[in-house]
Amino acid sequence: MNWQNRPSENHRDPYFDKFLMPIFEDVKYLFQSKAGQPFIFPSTGTGAWESALTNCLSPGCALHLPSHLPSSASRPCDFLR
Repeated sequence: MNWQNRPSENHRDPYFDKFLMPIFEDVKYLFQSKAGQPFIFPSTGTGAWESALTNCLSPGCALHLPSHLPSSASRPCDFLR
C-alpha cells in the first residue's frame, strides 16, 4: 500500500508524455480493446469542468448560476460568465 503515499504526477512536467504513453496500452487492456486509440485528458479539475461544459452547451445557452459561491466553486462559474 506504500504506492499510495507518493505525490501525483504533474500533467505540466516535461517528462509527463513518457509517463503517459505506456498507460495507453494499459487502458486498451482494461477495456479489452484491440482497435482504436484511447484518449486521456490530462488536466486539472478546472480543465475537466471546462471540457465538460463546452461539450454539453451551445453558444447562447441560458444558464442560471448562484450569485454567492464558495471560492472553490466559483472558478467554473467564472468561466461561464
